Amino acid sequence: MRVFHHPGVFDHHCRARANFLKSSREIPSRSSSRLGARSGTMSASADALIRGGDFEAVAGALDALELERGTGPDWPWAAHVLGHAALGNLAHARFVHERAPAEAKARAELEAARELVARLAARDHPGVHAAAASPAFTSALAPMVRHVALRHRADTIALIARAYTSVAVAHVAACLGVSEAEAIDMGTGLGWVHDAPAGMFDVVRPEPTERQGREAVDVVQRLTELAVILDEAKK
Repeated sequence: MRVFHHPGVFDHHCRARANFLKSSREIPSRSSSRLGARSGTMSASADALIRGGDFEAVAGALDALELERGTGPDWPWAAHVLGHAALGNLAHARFVHERAPAEAKARAELEAARELVARLAARDHPGVHAAAASPAFTSALAPMVRHVALRHRADTIALIARAYTSVAVAHVAACLGVSEAEAIDMGTGLGWVHDAPAGMFDVVRPEPTERQGREAVDVVQRLTELAVILDEAKK
């Protein structure tokens, strides 16, 4: 399967990765006496990407630097795990955690990142928001954690819209990690009809775009052609 990237997004990520690498040029190679200083610089560089909102650039930059220079005792493992979570690469996020040394795994922030990834992988919607609210996350990682949680919330809203014609307000609130009042505001903002006495939403699905309509017609046509071919083969 070929994957196409929007040129502007691709260029932005390339520039972010280049800046990340540039900021780390002064780091020596694998001298064990300087591992701590090197990892500290990596942490500072990752923090800079996070502060700049370049969440999707963190994982690739850290992956490249890990391969090029290795890790140290202060490597930003939690940021590395969350960087892959921000891209939706949960398997990669788990692999990063697995190769972290025992002393790193003992840190509360890395454990909180692991738990967030575990809840995402399990599609435990309330659990995702509970994990994202962990006090173990430092203020430096808070923007990335919030980004991951908001992305999951948007995906959950889309899932609810596809899966339900009516749904309890309490269930929506739990899945989105918000209060029922906030869920009502979100649902009505999406055009869902709130039945206050019943505590329910009537979910109004958005009209398909012209492109979605064309794609649906194409799919039906291909399936019809396949059915004809299979029918002919049976004769």
